[in-house]
Amino acid sequence: MTPAAAVDPLATPKLLAIAGDWHANTEYAVRSIAEARRRGAETIVHVGDFGYLFASEFLEALDAALGPVPLLFVEGNHEDSDLLESIALDERGLRHLSARVWHLPRGFRWAWAGRTWLACGGATSVDKQAREAGVSWWPQEAVTDADVARIAAEGAVDVLVSHDSPAGADTPCDWEGRFPAEELALAAGHRERMRRLVDAVQPKRIFHGHYHTRYDTQFAGAHITGLDRDGAPLEQNLLVIDPARVI
Repeated sequence: MTPAAAVDPLATPKLLAIAGDWHANTEYAVRSIAEARRRGAETIVHVGDFGYLFASEFLEALDAALGPVPLLFVEGNHEDSDLLESIALDERGLRHLSARVWHLPRGFRWAWAGRTWLACGGATSVDKQAREAGVSWWPQEAVTDADVARIAAEGAVDVLVSHDSPAGADTPCDWEGRFPAEELALAAGHRERMRRLVDAVQPKRIFHGHYHTRYDTQFAGAHITGLDRDGAPLEQNLLVIDPARVI
């Protein structure tokens, strides 16, 4: 196995995999990683609802599966935010969770193949009434107005990696009638904040998860790709692209 110190997670890959929600499903995550590597991906970016409680067994299994391939993830709404915030940022502004796994904090920017990428994870849990605050959902899960203002102040980007999608986009969603109206209203408000963020930073490509559906659409000058969850066929969960041709 390549030593962790020899792996640069921000080195520009020739091919890049984007993966949808794994929900700490070790078996499925390992299968998705194996498929990404089989298809030549040199880096994996995950769109959130990645590791939930970040159990050591989960991270160790992923490290073994990843080999020389680094994995970068944005947080979803089903992640232990307290644990993430307890990990100090490294000199680049990343959180290093294990030998091959790094967290992209909200607002982190980097460049691949001359394109500027932006990480902005987070969403609201529409099922939080069945969860316990600080145990199975965390108040920090949502992008805030302050986050939007801070990130917007840094200017435009080419690519946005998020967990949620912007309001107005034709995003498939079957939540109506399944979750409390007040939670659906909070989720709609979150999408409005994501819309303000998109309007401000004007990405040409957006990758996200959260809705457990693989789809593509055009919105506000951006090509949006949503990815499916664990349990879906791998081609619905995983996309392999050339970062030089992402837009």
